[in-house]
Amino acid sequence: MEKEYRFYVQKCGGCGRKLSGKEVELAGMKGPIPMGRCPKCGTAYPLVEIESEAEAEAKAEAEAKAEAEAQAKAEAEAEAKAKAEPDPPPED
Repeated sequence: MEKEYRFYVQKCGGCGRKLSGKEVELAGMKGPIPMGRCPKCGTAYPLVEIESEAEAEAKAEAEAKAEAEAQAKAEAEAEAKAKAEPDPPPED
């Protein structure tokens, strides 16, 4: 499956064309950064990858699972700490 990209910038600085929200083809890479060109004047701009719905769902599920595990661990540690501490002596 080929990655989909969109422009990082909102508007072309060369010709003023609105670039936000447009999908674009990858023109090349500048190091690790994907680059695309304005369809009107050809000025190069960085791109950002568009996540597919399946990727976004999987990422959200993984984050929710990690959060639930962290909460369960914190609760278990609090319970263990409460058991380890002696009860305070009764006050007369």
